[in-house]
Amino acid sequence: MAGVGRVDSDYAQWALDEGAGTCVPDDTADPNFQAASGPNEQATQDKLAFTWLWNQLAGNYGLTQYGQGQL
Repeated sequence: MAGVGRVDSDYAQWALDEGAGTCVPDDTADPNFQAASGPNEQATQDKLAFTWLWNQLAGNYGLTQYGQGQL
């Protein structure tokens, strides 16, 4: 599993590539974007699964419920 720091670094490098004007704007084929995409998509799926389970329990016990974007 890629660390959060690595994904952030890959996205940051992609942003630098975009800002340098050395690639096509919004180039999702950029190697740095590609390196971050898979782990980011997996994290999103994991957050959705967690919040679905958490919210079921939270509702039963009066605890705060969350959306995946809040994690």
